[in-house]
Amino acid sequence: MTRSVVRNRTFLAAAIAGCVSLCQAQSGTTTRIEETDKSIAYSGVWYTNGSSLNSGGSAALTNAPGATAVVSFTGTGITWIGVLDPWSGLATVYLDGTLSTVDTYGPSTLYQQPLFKVSGLANGPHTLSIGVPHVRDANGLGSWVWIDAFDIQNGSGVPGGFTAGAGRTEQDSPAVTYTGTWLPNSSAANSGGSAVLATNAGSSATIGFSGTGITWIAYRDQSSGIAKVYVDGILMSTVDTYLSPAQAQVPTYTIDGLASGAHTLMIEVTGTHDSSSNESWVWVDAFDVVGSGSQAIPPSPTGVSPAAGNGLSQTFAVTFADSAGWQNLAVADVLINNGLDGRHACFVVFVPSGASSGSLFLLDDTGATGGPASAIPLPGSGSVSNSQCAVNAAGSSASWAGDTLTLTLAIAFNASFSGNKVLFLAAQGKSASSAGWQALGTWEVPGPVTAGPAVGGVSPARSNTLNQSYTFTYTDTNGGQDIAVANVLINSALDGRRACYLAFVPSGPAAGSVLLVDDGGDNGGPYQGMVIPGSGSIGNSQCSIAAAGSSVSLSGNTLALTLAITFSQGFAGNQIFFVAARSNTLNTNWQAVGTVTVP
Repeated sequence: MTRSVVRNRTFLAAAIAGCVSLCQAQSGTTTRIEETDKSIAYSGVWYTNGSSLNSGGSAALTNAPGATAVVSFTGTGITWIGVLDPWSGLATVYLDGTLSTVDTYGPSTLYQQPLFKVSGLANGPHTLSIGVPHVRDANGLGSWVWIDAFDIQNGSGVPGGFTAGAGRTEQDSPAVTYTGTWLPNSSAANSGGSAVLATNAGSSATIGFSGTGITWIAYRDQSSGIAKVYVDGILMSTVDTYLSPAQAQVPTYTIDGLASGAHTLMIEVTGTHDSSSNESWVWVDAFDVVGSGSQAIPPSPTGVSPAAGNGLSQTFAVTFADSAGWQNLAVADVLINNGLDGRHACFVVFVPSGASSGSLFLLDDTGATGGPASAIPLPGSGSVSNSQCAVNAAGSSASWAGDTLTLTLAIAFNASFSGNKVLFLAAQGKSASSAGWQALGTWEVPGPVTAGPAVGGVSPARSNTLNQSYTFTYTDTNGGQDIAVANVLINSALDGRRACYLAFVPSGPAAGSVLLVDDGGDNGGPYQGMVIPGSGSIGNSQCSIAAAGSSVSLSGNTLALTLAITFSQGFAGNQIFFVAARSNTLNTNWQAVGTVTVP
């Protein structure tokens, strides 16, 4: 499951005890890239620490299991700069597929410390991947891992990373990144003389490639297990790699007919095996990429109706477009959760079998396919359920009209799943790639009323224009005047970087200051500000906000903030409105309340 990067703000107080260099200076030129550099790709939940003690004034940190930071670079060496302190834990580090383990614990807090260093590399492309296992040593008080900067010897970072082109790509290519624990195997039987293997559930290998198809090459034997294969973030197959007798360099999974362009293939170890196998090892030896072929238009999500609302039950109509018709559509996905995470979600998978029929699955609480019960046919009877929701066959249906699939889902939410949720849609074709996950709606599952500030919503909750006046409402049981700060963050995920991210600070019942955070997402500044009512405008690379057309009103327990927003065309795509408020003592946390398709 593809998960989006989340970087909220947090400010951690710590005293620097000293700074002692742990490595000698490298020869040649050294280029430092900060943790916000575009050559670094984050996954999972990362926070930002703003402090002058960090290189560049800020650093990223996380203790989320499975979170990763991958830096792509060219050069002859690299040094990871971070923090040593009593609350820091272990990290897994892959350099071009070779695993190391780094303990970032320190008895006192030291900033800008070299945590991992390698030199003497061949001068060319490389990938360094830092993973967070959420493990600490015997002395540690926590399992945090910090990314402050990287020093690159005789080279620089490569924004966007590396992709494999047509032909064979070995497992140690910079285009392949790993999470979890992968062990090396050297053998003349392997392609290129080496391969890697893993057995721990959740370990993964991901290749970025450019082409129209790809084949995963692996060693397979009587100790091999089961893997899941994702293409462009969509689960495409569960592959049993058991084979007897053993054989090297076996084509294990192939997909072709993809739209010509950039794609990803991820192999995830399940830690399971069939009854014939005695273990659960999964091997990665190489990949064969097909670099040319006919282009196909991928199926894509187009809408949700209703696109916003609230209630414990609702019949949703979700639509997908595929110019090749239902025969081309392999799977249509609907994921309802706080963020793009299949765990503890209402995650529906539909596999068509005809123009108005198919099988509907509800994934279980762990995000594994199959759900807690058998799939229900559409049309049909019965229901499937997990801890978040139930989907009833009665009231659900599938129908094609032209090149559009309308999937109607009768969903009842559990009260324990309360909160503001996002409706993410995706589709995968049999002969084309996926258009990826798209946020096309929001839904509030009612829950208990809490004291203090609360998020009301945004109007309109769904839009598709560059220019729009949006009204955000906030409430507080202690009176609207108790709201100290109201926040709005508009982005494809809960990430302050390269977002339309602002704070409103009331100064009276009809006045206040609007502060727009810069592209770096640092809410400590720099930022642009204006007062409303007033004149002028403020902007960053994602949006601008005009004082004309913006206003605020306070009435009883409700604060209504209207903002005249113009999105930049470079911010095109499906974006989510995340809203939050705080008083001097209480915080609502971020709530997803609407979506906009920026044209």
